[in-house]
Amino acid sequence: MKRNPILSSAIVLILLSFSSRAFALPRFALRGGDADCRGCHLDPTGGRIRTEGGDKFAMNRLAMWPTKTDFSGNIGQGIRIGVDMRSQFLYFSDHVTSTLSLPSGTLHRDTTTKASGGLEMALPIYFSAQLSEAVQAYIKIDPIVAAGVTSNSWEGYGIVHFVHSSGEFLESGDVVGDAYVKIGAFYPAFGIRFDDHSIYTRGGNANLSGFGPAGLFWQPDYKDEGVEFGAELFDHAFVTADILNGNEGSGFGSSGQMQIFKDNPLEPYAFSLRGVVNTGPLLERLVSAEIGGSLYYHTIENITGASGLPDSMAHTMLGAIHGGLHVGIVSILAEVDFGHYIYHVISGGYSDTVHALAIETSVDLTKGLTGILRFDNYRDGNANGTETNIKSRITVGLQWFPVRFLEFRPEFRVARGTAPAPEDPHQSEDHTETTALIQTHIFF
Repeated sequence: MKRNPILSSAIVLILLSFSSRAFALPRFALRGGDADCRGCHLDPTGGRIRTEGGDKFAMNRLAMWPTKTDFSGNIGQGIRIGVDMRSQFLYFSDHVTSTLSLPSGTLHRDTTTKASGGLEMALPIYFSAQLSEAVQAYIKIDPIVAAGVTSNSWEGYGIVHFVHSSGEFLESGDVVGDAYVKIGAFYPAFGIRFDDHSIYTRGGNANLSGFGPAGLFWQPDYKDEGVEFGAELFDHAFVTADILNGNEGSGFGSSGQMQIFKDNPLEPYAFSLRGVVNTGPLLERLVSAEIGGSLYYHTIENITGASGLPDSMAHTMLGAIHGGLHVGIVSILAEVDFGHYIYHVISGGYSDTVHALAIETSVDLTKGLTGILRFDNYRDGNANGTETNIKSRITVGLQWFPVRFLEFRPEFRVARGTAPAPEDPHQSEDHTETTALIQTHIFF
């Protein structure tokens, strides 16, 4: 039997839209009262390759049934390797309630889409080199993503901690505990790095069944080229500033060249600012909290005629307020995003205005087993004030780490919203999406 290539492609898109990034769980830093993620990761902003501290955390504090066998990701003096392999089985359905009054004899389109299947989502392989006590290099290669012939199959950078406890350049102090500069291709610092990219404050979901894309441009394996400056201040604050090429959009500049080539090579392309203040561990480590904000601004993006916006608005701007609270076995993370002229990677279009919200509550049921309840909401609109896509979703699931370096994640999601009807964009349709999935994650 021949396989329908269009249906197969749609199923793959649906599966990809619910895959998770290989990020750290941001609640770990919150529970430890840490403003940054240097305790477990090479990158102070979190994610990717782990340090020896990350190995010890996974072996001793994360697994339900820890073992005493030693393990290290070191493969040579100063050289480490890491892996994040994720696979997933998913069932998805989207039911549309149509209120259109079509002409006599015209049939309504099929309003229900179903898909299921298994998918090897990602297999990033990490390498890091400790060039000196305060100088490190990192590279990631993903052979699964590379099979799709994309530049996002790799990333890499060098990082120099010019203020460091080793005193190699400058000695850490009470005011500045760490300061670094990072140069290369990397994921910019912005908001909360929820490890599930399908959250609407991250990359969101694909354009499924005509519902329309919901989410920002932080898609899986997103990276940008540039430089990042970061500093830990007073042991409770962490600030970063990124100057970037600006890869969230696509299109052509006024010279007719692709966007990666700028008209003025000396002009900043985009910048990202992020700051977080953490209380540190309180009441014998039972309580901790943090609050922060982020800003992303693309300074010269202006595609003539896009969205009908005036030149003064045709620049991507995205702001966020984010924070968290940890009390006993409960952790809450929340982020609110707002912006204009936001690019949708999958659909290839822009939204004039965007608002996104994500609130995640996690409860430690026992060692190695955590319950997750999440609510996220997304809406975008046109410059004239009319809304084009509204969507809310509730997720219930578990994160189970039975043994070290192994995670199982079952989740059930229900999303509801409205979107323009393909037959008549001036009319809206109600959508109800139901998703059940089981994800397997092997990492070290």
